[in-house]
Amino acid sequence: APLPRQPELARGRVGSAGPAPGAALEPRQGEVLNVTNRLPDGSFVYGTICGGACGLREGWVLAEHVRPLDRAEAAAVAPELRLPLRELLRRSALVRVEEDWLDPEDGPATLSLRAGEILHISTASEGWAFGWPLENPNRRGWFPLSLVQKAESSLGSLARRGHQELSVTASGAVQRLLKAAEPPAPAQWAWDGELPPAVLESAQHEERELRDHFEHMEAQAAAQEADARDPAAGDGAAAGGPPETDGIPEDALPLAACTARFSPQGQAAGALLRLEVGDLVRITSSLDAKMCYGFLEKRITTRGWFPRQRVELLEDPLGLQAGGLEAELGAPPLPQPPPPP
Repeated sequence: APLPRQPELARGRVGSAGPAPGAALEPRQGEVLNVTNRLPDGSFVYGTICGGACGLREGWVLAEHVRPLDRAEAAAVAPELRLPLRELLRRSALVRVEEDWLDPEDGPATLSLRAGEILHISTASEGWAFGWPLENPNRRGWFPLSLVQKAESSLGSLARRGHQELSVTASGAVQRLLKAAEPPAPAQWAWDGELPPAVLESAQHEERELRDHFEHMEAQAAAQEADARDPAAGDGAAAGGPPETDGIPEDALPLAACTARFSPQGQAAGALLRLEVGDLVRITSSLDAKMCYGFLEKRITTRGWFPRQRVELLEDPLGLQAGGLEAELGAPPLPQPPPPP
């Protein structure tokens, strides 16, 4: 992560006569000042004095009241007189560039911006700021504040954001490789062969689930209609059959066998008849409807509604199926016409 540049070190030139006009701090003769900021015109610097009995002292200092230290003098300064990194970050105004920017007039006092850069701001005025990138402090200048966002002065915020970008050389190599490669065969969107077993099984499973869903909806609708017609029909253990079957012996009712499991759920499950494959059921309602009403063979108290297509009719002694009775009896005879007068 790019870090703010170590503060420049300077020593006080004057005695303890007090701060100069416009200054908030006046270093004593020989005191080390950690310079963390300065005005663009260089008239004032902002710094911190460490290691004194009063703790950290900081503020603006008239630039001519301090003397910058050269590299050899700075290297000889004791560590306790230097500003720690944590304190340096706290005193650094950092921003992150949101988008690229280049001065249309290419002025010498402006700073071109690159999205993602972390900038150290020295001063701001009327929508503009003066600063420099942490990675290249030698690039300094003014830039619009509207193109940057404040960044937290912490090590976490200074971490580089990952960008997986190819260099110019790598991009050219990839382009040459793609041009040299043979184009792929056209995609085949139609399939004339047999479906793979896994695909076929998945399609059949989806079809079964969709069919079961619609059957369950029809069963619930039929059960609600039965409850509205006869409130007692909501109890699957005590509900009676339709009125037209009253008085008909059990053995005379249509007999059907369950060919597909029916396991109702939800609030209407009490009015529906749960069926397992192989169960025998006596039907007491019309055989032409999508939903039939009946009870399990030899268990007359276990009754309810179920889908007609889940069972296969085995016998219909009374011919209750539509057209059965008419087919057996035939058309009724017509009366003889009267003799002519």
